[in-house]
Amino acid sequence: MDKSDNTCFYNVAAAASYTKSQHHYNKARSIILKMSLIYRTSHYIVVIYFWLIAAVQASNREGDLILGGLFPVNFQATASGGQCGELNTKGLGRALSMIFAIEKLNNNSNILPNITLRYDIRMYCENVTEATQMTYDLVTEDGCCRNMAQREMGNKSIVALIGPEESTTVLAIGGFLQIFNVSGISGTTTIPELSPTVKHLYRTVPPDTFRVKAMVDIIEHFNWTYVAAVGIYNSYGKSGVWGLVKEAGERNNSFRIAMTEFITDETQFSVRALMNLLPS
Repeated sequence: MDKSDNTCFYNVAAAASYTKSQHHYNKARSIILKMSLIYRTSHYIVVIYFWLIAAVQASNREGDLILGGLFPVNFQATASGGQCGELNTKGLGRALSMIFAIEKLNNNSNILPNITLRYDIRMYCENVTEATQMTYDLVTEDGCCRNMAQREMGNKSIVALIGPEESTTVLAIGGFLQIFNVSGISGTTTIPELSPTVKHLYRTVPPDTFRVKAMVDIIEHFNWTYVAAVGIYNSYGKSGVWGLVKEAGERNNSFRIAMTEFITDETQFSVRALMNLLPS
């Protein structure tokens, strides 16, 4: 091998080494950027979380009316003996939205002149027993039952409750709200059982019966003859699936429900997993 061949060989080797180094550099840079993004996101979530705790646990300022809030800021603990699970960002966001809305109302004298709103937000971990106890604390004054006539301004008890999110929890606390003459507002509860049973509960979303009717309208529009009904294994999923079965029967079975299936884990809601459930 002459000198020119050696030079060419070293140039190719150097280029290959540079390419390999550049590849490792780009890969490392990508990993660092992803880790940095995860860190920043986690950092902001942690900051917001502790800011919410500070806002909720701070002493309430003077005001005329107190609105209670009940939000699942943490998921239910998966391990036995644990109090709370992972952070529930949706519940956290709704709690922050309530704080933001109340502050906006207080800063606008044209909406509620001469009236100041306060808030008392309680955080639970998707536990019905815990939510029921918190509701009792919110609707009573100093842990003692109050008379319905004792609703003068300045009471420590709430005049209305925002939340909770789960239909089962709303059904559990509905009795407390009715006994103490406190109105409740839920933005996520859709089960139809609430409409005739809980007179003091209002919701900002329609019941499942409307959604089921719309689903059946779509099925009949496309002349589908066989459908599969799959839902999550909770009150929301059960209400939707059995509501679909009931609506199909009321329409003289214009189509047939070939399968009803309930899934215990939301992560199983993938196309491949659902296809495996269908009969061959």
